[in-house]
Amino acid sequence: MMALNHHLIGRRIKETRMASRLSQAQLAERVGLSSVFISNIETGAKKPSVESLLRIANALGVTVNHFVHDGQPHDSTECISELVQLMADCNTYAQRVICETAFALKKSLGSWRGHS
Repeated sequence: MMALNHHLIGRRIKETRMASRLSQAQLAERVGLSSVFISNIETGAKKPSVESLLRIANALGVTVNHFVHDGQPHDSTECISELVQLMADCNTYAQRVICETAFALKKSLGSWRGHS
C-alpha cells in the first residue's frame, strides 16, 4: 500500500479552495480550523486528520477522494454523485448549460475508441 502524498493533497486542497474563490481564512472559519493550519496543510507542512480532511472536502463541495485520488479512473457511481453535487445549487439555466456541455463532450469523446 502506498503512503499518502501530503504535499499533493495540500496542493489539491489549495487548488480547490482557490477555484471556489475562498481565502484560507474563509475556509478555516467554515471548517473550524485556524488559517495557519490550513496554510500548513496546503504546503504539506502539516498532515490533516481524516476528520479535518472530511470537513475541508465538505466545505469545498468535493469528496475526500478528490484530494487523495492517485490518478486512477473514478467509478461511475462516484462521478454521478459528483455531477449531482455540482448541479445541486445551480438554477435551471445553469443546469441546462452543464448538460449540453456534457453531451457535446461525450459526443466529442465518442470519436475516441473506448470512450463512448
